[in-house]
Amino acid sequence: MARFSLKILIGSLSFLCLIACHTVKQATLLTAEQQGIEGQVLEQMGNQMPSMGKPISKGKPYATTVYFYQPFYANVVEEKQGNLLLKCNGILVDSLTTNALGFFKVNLPPGNYSVVVGYEGHFFASHFTQFNEVALVKVDKGVFVKNDITINVKASY
Repeated sequence: MARFSLKILIGSLSFLCLIACHTVKQATLLTAEQQGIEGQVLEQMGNQMPSMGKPISKGKPYATTVYFYQPFYANVVEEKQGNLLLKCNGILVDSLTTNALGFFKVNLPPGNYSVVVGYEGHFFASHFTQFNEVALVKVDKGVFVKNDITINVKASY
């Protein structure tokens, strides 16, 4: 009987140690601050005018490089043609390659970033703010901001 009680005691202590270790590991993972930008790059081409019986296309996945700059203004880029930038003069913070379906996710410190994507040897900026800032995205602490980018250089509306 004493042998059986000893086995139960050892088994219980082992189980408690496993639970304690697992709980500590989870707590460590939950306290690590992670935030940044995630999204998908898509390309729209051709006639995008709405018409009866034709579903609205959000575009096709586009695999490319996504660049994250310190905020910069459109007046400091070289040769802007609409949303197509021939050269970015901003300070590069990070860059990454999307997967084959155009998805990306990057961990960045809180702050503002100009986000552009590579497109046919140039850069594409999805929008400009009212102050002419290039594709500005704000990252808040502990949050991944959703930022889908639709390249519409070859689309008509």
